[in-house]
Amino acid sequence: MRFIRNGVRTAEQLQAELNSYIRDWDYQDWGMWAVELQGTDKLLGTCGFSGRSSIGYIFAKAAWGKGYATEAAFATLYYGFKELHREEIGGGALLANESSLNILGKIGMAPIKNDFFD
Repeated sequence: MRFIRNGVRTAEQLQAELNSYIRDWDYQDWGMWAVELQGTDKLLGTCGFSGRSSIGYIFAKAAWGKGYATEAAFATLYYGFKELHREEIGGGALLANESSLNILGKIGMAPIKNDFFD
């Protein structure tokens, strides 16, 4: 969680975040998905849209390096263009978060400078 804004959450903060995910789907018909290992009920992480059109994801450490985040991010990108008809989709990561930057590169995103990330 070192690269995620506000870091580790308390139980109350986590519940508030989960409630916001539910509200997103209730009111705008898009948001974050739970990502499970196919054929199981094992939660690997979350991926989807945070904000209007920005890909976001968080995966458990046990799921790192297996391609799950890349697959989920690509599916989110596809969904955004094909189902939500977005003309532009963003994503971002801190420069120190090389793994996340690698994922964004694999799904075809190119870096641009901005004030939100370093």
